[in-house]
Amino acid sequence: MEEFVIDGQRADCGQFKPGIFEKLALKMLEAFPDCTLTVKHCKNKHKQLKEKYQYAADMLGCSGFGWNHEK
Repeated sequence: MEEFVIDGQRADCGQFKPGIFEKLALKMLEAFPDCTLTVKHCKNKHKQLKEKYQYAADMLGCSGFGWNHEK
C-alpha cells in the first residue's frame, strides 16, 4: 500500500484510485504464490485497519492522553 501512495495512486480526497486493490492482490500473489488472497480480502482488510487506526488517532487526540514509548 505504501508503494501505491508513493507512486501517487491516491485521489485528492485520500481514497485509493480505482484498480489499486486489484494491483495489490496481484502483488501479494507474486510474493506469496500459495496465497488465496482476493481483491475482496484486500478491501476488507484495508477497511478494518482504517477503522482501528481511526480509534487510535481519536484516543491520541484526547486531552490528557499520552503515549509512553518506554513501556
